Amino acid sequence: MTKQSLIKKTIDRVQKDETITEKPETKTVRINPLSKLSREVSDKDLRNKAVVRLILNLNDQLEEEIQEIRNYREKYYNSDKRVGILETQIDSININFIFIALGSILIGFTPSLWDKQNFFWIMFLVGIAFFLIGFFKKPKSNFKSNAE
Repeated sequence: MTKQSLIKKTIDRVQKDETITEKPETKTVRINPLSKLSREVSDKDLRNKAVVRLILNLNDQLEEEIQEIRNYREKYYNSDKRVGILETQIDSININFIFIALGSILIGFTPSLWDKQNFFWIMFLVGIAFFLIGFFKKPKSNFKSNAE
């Protein structure tokens, strides 16, 4: 790719993006002072070192902005993965709390069944089982992530 084709592509990208910019917060319109200049670059213009430097400077600025946007996109996708993992863990933790609560209720209810010995031991053992399942069950994660 030659410098001329690179410069022309950069000028076309800048021309599309820099004509009029509006900030939504203040409702003011900022007009680029170079927007009404001729956008065509001739061979004579490309021989001028100042024009080439200006275009290359604009190209460098745009490449930096593109890289910054790519970094934000990558951070967004990493955060999205992390949210998915945390939501799955919260769901699993909620199930653990349900088992612990149900086991505690059954254990707490068993003294009222003391006169019915068979039913008392069944309720007590089921309550202990639910409590232990909720306490020792590890949260599952459906996602494997390199997120920090």
